[in-house]
This record gives sequence, C-alpha cells and structure tokens, in this order.
Amino acid sequence: MAPAHPRRAAPRAAPVRADRPADTARLDRLLWRRAIGLWCVLSLVGASLAVGGERLLSQDQVERRVRAISEEVRCPACEAASGQSAGAGSLAQWHLEIREQVERGRSDSEVVAHLVARYGDFVRYRPAMNASAVLLGAALATLGLLWVRWRWRRDRTARTRPPERLAGTAGDSRGEVL
Repeated sequence: MAPAHPRRAAPRAAPVRADRPADTARLDRLLWRRAIGLWCVLSLVGASLAVGGERLLSQDQVERRVRAISEEVRCPACEAASGQSAGAGSLAQWHLEIREQVERGRSDSEVVAHLVARYGDFVRYRPAMNASAVLLGAALATLGLLWVRWRWRRDRTARTRPPERLAGTAGDSRGEVL
C-alpha cells in the first residue's frame, strides 16, 4: 500500500477542549465565519453609502423642485418678475443655476441660501427677518406715528384758533389783517 500524498494529509479534527464537546467547536467556527461575513457585507454597504450617499432624483422630481424654488425667488435680471415669469433668456439661465444646485443634492433652503449669498436678499420674495429689517420697520413706524401726531396737532390748533379776518371785510376800516 502506498503512503498518502504528503500534501493531502488526512483532515485533522479540531482540538477539543476538555470542558466542551466536539460539536460546540464546529458551531463556534461556523458562527465566526458568519460574523466575519456579516461584517464584510456591512462594511461594503457602508462604503457604498458613503461614496454614493446622495439621493438620486428623477428628472421629474428635479423639475418640480426647480419650479418650487423659482416660485420663492425673483430673477435678479428681471428684478420684478418671479423666477417662473421672467424673460426666456434669463429664465433659462436662472433655472439652470437652480437645477445645478438641486442636482448636487442640496436642499431647497440651501439652494435659496446660495442664491441669496450670490445675489443678495433682493432675490427673496419673503426676506428673512434680521436686525436691519426690524430696525427699518421700527424707523418707518416711528416716522408714521410722528407724522400722524403732527397732523393731529395742526388740525386741532386750526380748529381752536379764530379765523383771520382779511382786509376789506365788514367792520374793518383800516384794511389790514388783524
């Protein structure tokens, strides 16, 4: 009889501990293999989410978001028209800029913030409430109240003062204003 090939040695049995039976050792190896396999799969899923974690939007979703954002902002070239009703050339350019921001994965508020940073607070139909806006509103309200008070006092003094008599009226022989 020929001896066994040296490379093909008989399978060795796993070392058996005195406190555990042989089936438990095989179960341990199986659990370790599954744990390592699960770890590899989760690592690959995590890496793929880190690389391509951006939400991919369909063209319809992108177009809907572009239209919604362009309703919130006005075209800086047209100044008074909304992003939806601006002229053809500026409208296409305006939508292209908004679309680029949306396709980069930015949220609606980030896109509006980018447009405000680039063109100023003028592009918003509803400007953000900040200290300068509050100060301007308070100044306008104060001026309005001062004007109302001035008019009220002027009208009140005009009602209490007797009318001036003009020259040449009855009872005045000298012809001067009294």
